[in-house]
Amino acid sequence: AVFDSGDEVPTFENGGIYILEPVPPSSSFLVEPSTGLFPLTTTFTNTSDIGSGNSIQYEWNFGNGDISDDENPVYVYEAPGIYQVTLTVSTNHGEDTSEPTEIEVLALYGDVDMNDIVQSYDASLILQYLVGYIELEPIQILIGDVNVSEELSALDASYILQYMVGLVEELPVSSDIIASGDIAIEDQTVMPGEVAVIPFQVSNSQNILSFEADISYDISRLSFEGIQENSNSGFSYQYLNENGSLILVGSSVESEASEFELVNLLFTVNNINSDPAIIMVDEIKWNESEGITNAASGQIFTMSTDDHVVAEDWNLISFDIFLMESQPDMVFSDLLTDDNLVNITGYDENGSNFYDPFGYDFLNTLTAIEDGRGYWVKVNEADIFSHNGVSLSSEYSISMWENWNLIGYWLWENSLPEEAFAELMDNNNLVYVTGFSENGFAFFDPNGLDFLNTLTTLENGTAYWIKLNDFVDEFQYPSPSGNSGR
Repeated sequence: AVFDSGDEVPTFENGGIYILEPVPPSSSFLVEPSTGLFPLTTTFTNTSDIGSGNSIQYEWNFGNGDISDDENPVYVYEAPGIYQVTLTVSTNHGEDTSEPTEIEVLALYGDVDMNDIVQSYDASLILQYLVGYIELEPIQILIGDVNVSEELSALDASYILQYMVGLVEELPVSSDIIASGDIAIEDQTVMPGEVAVIPFQVSNSQNILSFEADISYDISRLSFEGIQENSNSGFSYQYLNENGSLILVGSSVESEASEFELVNLLFTVNNINSDPAIIMVDEIKWNESEGITNAASGQIFTMSTDDHVVAEDWNLISFDIFLMESQPDMVFSDLLTDDNLVNITGYDENGSNFYDPFGYDFLNTLTAIEDGRGYWVKVNEADIFSHNGVSLSSEYSISMWENWNLIGYWLWENSLPEEAFAELMDNNNLVYVTGFSENGFAFFDPNGLDFLNTLTTLENGTAYWIKLNDFVDEFQYPSPSGNSGR
């Protein structure tokens, strides 16, 4: 006979079989400690009732994807968070899973170096990490994310600095501050070899506590010398410069005024030519707002000395620089000081004009020396004079009117007339070109026989008479091929 289990086992006179009902396990456990700072070492103790079965198996689920089959495991939580732990016990008579037990692993947010104290140095570590100076462990990145945005940024460094001075009461913070602002780079002009100080100006600033910027520059033209911090801005900075790419980040304790100077970059121009050296802000991000691409650009112009050797009597010259002062008496001051200047004559759409240093000033019709134009200069004896200014760009252009024009040649490299005026010739607009040197007049006739032309090369600092059929707006010399005239 077969009986279910009861309070008492029945007695049989003639014998019999008694079979007990299978009892499944009942899962439970103890944990010590259940709360603490990470990394938290926790001991789990099995207190389960096994029931009537055997072939016992344990499966601990630590709430983060990790499991264990030990009966009494010791586990280390290496990241802050709240974890739900369960124990599943199974035998040949069934299985049971415990109710979840909560493990709270706490973090000292902002303690990036994990020395149990939040310091300004922790903010510095974040900035160093952002520019690529150092690496941080995943747990350090988690701790440093003090606004819990799942992004480690210069704004987190700002919050840590604010915490250090009492502007933020506790970490982490829950605020989400949207920032905006415009950035501009002021163009600069320097002498060769001089360090250029490039100001970065911010306007329309709102809530800017931090920034992260990617900056590029032409490494063949410029050498980066460092940054000049603005002591009034309150920003802490870090930067990394590599192969013409500059990563610059900064954090401040409080937002600035609507307009302020963010920082100065220092560059030396190491390859001087007529074109300015370019600096670009490829992207900048205020706080944790979306990055602004192609945010700003600036130029460094190099001051250049334009030297001229003039022969006795008349000379036809031009300048390859932007003249800082255009009055004839300032431009030709060297010749005036030596009492060597006799006369200057120019030409524009209204005809000839002149400057007589010994005549009445009100009679002079030439009042300014213009960039890109040519001038007749008469001196008593051979001389050398110079003037300082910013080199005219290879892309510089001028307008020319119908009939005769007196224009300069500002490119550094010589050019063939047929190359320099190719576009005018293609449009059947060029009639004639005349030059003058110590050897006398020379000409180029685009419609004549080539071997008869005596003007075969355009040279820097000289000037040429150009006759056109029609007005031309923004005439620009093409890049010379390097071929030389006969």
